[in-house]
Amino acid sequence: MNDLLALLTDNRFMPHGHCYLWRPDLLWTNVIADGLITFSYVTIPFTLIYFIHKRKDVPFDWMLAAFGVFILACGTSHVMEILTIWQPYYWLSALVKVITAIASVITAILLVRLVPAALKIPSPQQMARVNDELREAQAELVTTARRAGMAEIATNVLHNVGNVLNSVNVSAQVLYDKVHTSKGQGVAKVVQLMKEHSDDLGDFFSSDPKGRALPDYLGKLAESLAIEQQSMINELAQLTRSIDHIKEIVATQQSYAGNSSVLESGSLRELIEDVVR
Repeated sequence: MNDLLALLTDNRFMPHGHCYLWRPDLLWTNVIADGLITFSYVTIPFTLIYFIHKRKDVPFDWMLAAFGVFILACGTSHVMEILTIWQPYYWLSALVKVITAIASVITAILLVRLVPAALKIPSPQQMARVNDELREAQAELVTTARRAGMAEIATNVLHNVGNVLNSVNVSAQVLYDKVHTSKGQGVAKVVQLMKEHSDDLGDFFSSDPKGRALPDYLGKLAESLAIEQQSMINELAQLTRSIDHIKEIVATQQSYAGNSSVLESGSLRELIEDVVR
């Protein structure tokens, strides 16, 4: 340990300030610039942590944590740039750069593997469109029942829509179950593991069996999350079809408001699939 410390703080080299000829204007320009960069790099991870803490619904929050570690390592390298002006601790500076490089490579790999799964996440616009369609269907249902003023038509509307709402309820329950049994819980474990080894990430990834297995685990986790996302997208598509069916029922009842019964065409195959679901 003493030998390692002696190597990292070896002062036989020439301080970096000699390269600046100890000119105050050049020296302090670099010190102030590196200091501001360090301050910004230290602020960004804490901002990301605060954001993750406040927004529990953010997917892939572990990716933000990985970015935080990477940015913090970059900030430390700028601290070393300031230190080596007066103290020639170049081995220590090199070690910090190695840690920064490892954090950079890991973050880059995780980001590349995450992109396919992230692209399959339903956009806020898609979710908002489903909600808007549901509200529109409900509004049309209320308007139709109010204008008709006939108990028989209102009963038909509610009966038919109720049948379709069963499918909506099933889809909602399936989505609920998928969210609560999501493989995303493994992400939190990975983040916790990295936090526990934040001070020795280099040794952890190179020597610890868990650290060496972490990239493969993250790859498999990303594949599982991608499968989950595709399954949820399919379920949302089914939910959208059910909502469209509700709208068709309402439109049909509106067009036959004066009749006591309604004939509706449909697909036997789709009906059987809905019943099975």
